[in-house]
Amino acid sequence: MFLDVFSDLPQFRVLWKWDTDELLEQPSNVKVAKWFPQQDILHHPRMKVFMYHGGLQSTLEAIRAKVPLICIPFFGDQHLNVRKIEEEGAGVVLDLHKLTKHNVKELLTEIIYNLTYKENMKKLSKKLIDQPENPLDCAVWWVEYVIRHKGARHLRSAALDLTWYQYLLLDVIAFLVAFIIIMIWVTYRITRFVNKILSVVMSREV
Repeated sequence: MFLDVFSDLPQFRVLWKWDTDELLEQPSNVKVAKWFPQQDILHHPRMKVFMYHGGLQSTLEAIRAKVPLICIPFFGDQHLNVRKIEEEGAGVVLDLHKLTKHNVKELLTEIIYNLTYKENMKKLSKKLIDQPENPLDCAVWWVEYVIRHKGARHLRSAALDLTWYQYLLLDVIAFLVAFIIIMIWVTYRITRFVNKILSVVMSREV
């Protein structure tokens, strides 16, 4: 289906990450490979649209590169990521179970020729990169901070000093299980005691 759509758009070059180096009936305008330099491609000036699964890292890279998106989420955080993209008007979402040649081609041409998506992605990108300092400078500063303070042990997570059973909360789980068992046992004993008293009282009345 996708190959049929891409072959109907010969004016565009399509790069497709695939598990083999070629596809059956591969159109001349489609190039497949096991790996592509994704960030370099996204920042290419002729890049029109990025079709992907909605993963967070790829989402951030596309926003940074100001590339409109066609999202086909599968699971996990992907649905949340692509919903945000759609709300911002920087891309569209395709339902995996409702894909047809018609709607794929329609949305692909819509994203390419409707410059609103590109402009909205530029606005979203501006929000992302509007930070008080360059992220690389920030990373370098913190690495040097740790070196200056000889490992910066005061910033270490307390979880690193826990025993394995504390880290896995096994002591808490054991306490809760024991508490539940005791409560069940106490309830059972009280119920038996009350039933015994009631049976004695009823037998005397008879």
